Amino acid sequence: MNRRRFLRFAGLASGALAWGSLAGCLGDGRLDAPGMIDRPDLSEGPAWPTFGSDAANTGHDPDASGPTDDASIVWEFDAGSPTANTPPVVVGDAVYTGSSGTGGNLWALDAESGDRYWEFETDGWVNHAPAVADGTVFVGTDGQTVHAVDARSGDERWSVDLGRDLHDSSPTVVDGTVFVGTAGDSPATVSGDEDEDEVNRAGMVVALDADTGGTRWSFEVSDWISTTPAVAEGRVYFGDATGRVRALDASTGEEVWSFDVGSKVLSSPALTDGTLYFGANGRLYALDARTGDPHWTFDLRWPTVKSSPAVAGGTVFVGCHGGGGCRLVPDDETCDAPDETGSLHAVDADLGAEEWRYDVERDVRSSPAVADGIVYLGCAGGASAVRAADGREAWRVEFGSYVDSSPAVADGRVFVNCSDGKVYALGDSQ
Repeated sequence: MNRRRFLRFAGLASGALAWGSLAGCLGDGRLDAPGMIDRPDLSEGPAWPTFGSDAANTGHDPDASGPTDDASIVWEFDAGSPTANTPPVVVGDAVYTGSSGTGGNLWALDAESGDRYWEFETDGWVNHAPAVADGTVFVGTDGQTVHAVDARSGDERWSVDLGRDLHDSSPTVVDGTVFVGTAGDSPATVSGDEDEDEVNRAGMVVALDADTGGTRWSFEVSDWISTTPAVAEGRVYFGDATGRVRALDASTGEEVWSFDVGSKVLSSPALTDGTLYFGANGRLYALDARTGDPHWTFDLRWPTVKSSPAVAGGTVFVGCHGGGGCRLVPDDETCDAPDETGSLHAVDADLGAEEWRYDVERDVRSSPAVADGIVYLGCAGGASAVRAADGREAWRVEFGSYVDSSPAVADGRVFVNCSDGKVYALGDSQ
């Protein structure tokens, strides 16, 4: 079945879905309409093609740039359903993003105007960033399916049913292999009548052939995986809800080492210069990527760490928030953190010493993105830009809705998704 739905026409960036103006429907599922724009050009231009910008989840692109001294909304696109948990990615002149409304969708938007190139209807919610590699968009759903979609046309190349829901774990594509983490049964697939031991909570990391969708290997754990795998130097790194961060052999899926933090890991690891960084249990951890031995830990201000670190210029940037969470300490457990509080920490990558802290009276669950000396992040109500050198706020834009996803930075703009179902492009104020 061809799931492609071409709904490409100008003016949709404002969210006005002018169904009545459609001129006709072609037999292959493409909707013909006045003002339809061309297919995206992926041959050149900027790229933030995956969660964290690269396969190591560093959250940094040395060639990217965004608005620096001030910012305003350049365009907005109304997806019609929540996009807060689905970070956008950028390749060439296209922005790719998913939505977690009824049924789920994958969109390709013009990065300059916000107009729609195409829309692909998935078989379930999309709660993570897609990944673009070699002209293909890879995305998973809570309908237990991974889709591979032609990045220019929106045609499906293949899909595979993994039998497990895919939630917050974004695909990572390296050397023709797609690595992604899965959860067990989602609330949507559990009736409520099951006994606790009847609900499958087991997650797995699976390696798929990028051309065919065939399974190369899988590695199972006893609880959900909500982190995006970092892949580098023949290893796959991820954290899971059992409270462990693990390293697997990328070729075989065999476990190389695991490190126990004693609390579920929601923060995706970032790898640079042989060190793995991630947050959990109110702390930022730095591990030797080869052995799993700890280099250092740093106590964050707040106990809940959903934000994944970004690493740039010898500094690790990570967010944390209160959220009613608890920081585990020896022989004690404190749960007194206010709900709507958050901070962004900058920590020396080698020493684990704090360089500065940026506090906001809002949750910070977004993973930071670093480009051209600026740290971009979202939080409840809007998006902020902070100077990487000293933590001074460069600008803030209010949306009036929640930004849970990580920004993408490309070609002088920052792209963010919000809980109101809108995708925003921010640029320098005129």
